[in-house]
Amino acid sequence: MSSRPKFSRADKRAMWLASSLMMTLPLAAWLSTTAKADQPTIEQYTAANGPRVCRVLDAFPTFDGIGGIADAIVQEGLFSYYQAGEIAALSVITFCPSHLDLMRRYAGMPAQSNGGAVGGVYRA
Repeated sequence: MSSRPKFSRADKRAMWLASSLMMTLPLAAWLSTTAKADQPTIEQYTAANGPRVCRVLDAFPTFDGIGGIADAIVQEGLFSYYQAGEIAALSVITFCPSHLDLMRRYAGMPAQSNGGAVGGVYRA
C-alpha cells in the first residue's frame, strides 16, 4: 500500500500557481524578444545612420566622441548601450575604416571605463 503525500489547499494552490507561471514564462520570453514592427534592426539603423556616425568621429576622434554617439543612440529609445556599441562598430567597419584603430582601442578598455558602449556590458 503506497501512501501519497497529502497537500493542503494552500499547497495545491501554490503548486498550481507555480506550474501556471512555468508554462507562461516561455511565451513571455518570446514576446519580449520580438521586435516592434516600427523598430529598425541594428543593420537597418547602421545603414541609415552610419555616415552620420562617421561625421561625428571625424569631428571628435576620441573616446568621448564614441561615448557621445552611444549616448545619442540610446537616448532615441530604440537600442541599449550594448547595441549602440554594435552600431558604432559596424558603422566604422562599413563607412569609415579610418577610425578602426580608435574603435579597437575603445573596445579594449574595461567596461566600467567606456560605459559598456563597445565591448563591455550594459551601462546602468
